[in-house]
Amino acid sequence: MAVMNVNPTRMELFRLKRQLDVAKRGHKLLKGKQDAMVKEFMVLVRNNYSLRKEVETKLSEIMKYYDQAKIKISKAALDVAERTGHTEVADILRDAGGEYGR
Repeated sequence: MAVMNVNPTRMELFRLKRQLDVAKRGHKLLKGKQDAMVKEFMVLVRNNYSLRKEVETKLSEIMKYYDQAKIKISKAALDVAERTGHTEVADILRDAGGEYGR
């Protein structure tokens, strides 16, 4: 705390006491505001956690559908390549194995 030059009078004492009371009240109000904001923040954090879990669950489900669609499209492309006589394309698709193969 800073050292102050203070006149040693009763008026100065009353002024400083009043200033201290105002500072204490202000500090108490700010502390209450901080507590309320922390509570609100924690609610938002919990909400964010549950939304993140939901998004991750749905994203993994979507990725399963995407993989299935990719496999079906690849099989269709391989069938078309074989039917149309594009043996080079069919060989490339078949050699790709896991990504495009049957």
